[in-house]
Amino acid sequence: MTVLQELEEIQRKQQAVVAGIAKDLLGALIKATPVGNPSLWKINEGRVGKLRKPKGYAGGTLQNSWELIKDGNDYILFNPIFYASIATAPYIREGAIQQGSTQFRAGIQPVIDAYDRELQRRLDRI
Repeated sequence: MTVLQELEEIQRKQQAVVAGIAKDLLGALIKATPVGNPSLWKINEGRVGKLRKPKGYAGGTLQNSWELIKDGNDYILFNPIFYASIATAPYIREGAIQQGSTQFRAGIQPVIDAYDRELQRRLDRI
């Protein structure tokens, strides 16, 4: 095997590892993304019995909107829902302002960091 062939084989293996991690991360993000909890919504504050949902609410929209886009050798994970960056941020509440989700208090970054470490570990073994 020539040096060029060896290099091409290494690149092929690296691309396969990156693709696998990207797909695994997509699955983890879908699983970790918070879903609606009617007991926490303002519309249901103090309400007993059957809880209501806000007008236009469709359950699972945020969770099911993750996209994995391949751009050359890169992968982009994207959620086009307008409130995705707020819901997946670390939970912070300051007075009446809230960011993040009580269901996902650490936010999305620890999930991404764990997969980044796994990616580096697998790439180092090639």
